[in-house]
Amino acid sequence: MELVPGAKRGALLIIDPPTGKLALRASIPEESPPISRTLIKRAAERQRGFIWSDDQELDKAKSMISLQIRTGMYVPLLWKAQTLGVLCVDN
Repeated sequence: MELVPGAKRGALLIIDPPTGKLALRASIPEESPPISRTLIKRAAERQRGFIWSDDQELDKAKSMISLQIRTGMYVPLLWKAQTLGVLCVDN
């Protein structure tokens, strides 16, 4: 979190090998991090990170709207062209 200027929240999701599903492994805050499954899926499937702002047309979670999240970054964690997880930060 200290490396991303202005970041207030963050989450690290890693793919669980037995199920193939992304599982939350760390977050700030620890309880109920406001993350968008739609945006996580986009980063993982496209294997490409992106930065968004609240003026873009995106499918945001209700918690993201209620917390007035203005900008965010979703980045896939890749190894040898395989997605291992996704890192999310926002402010």
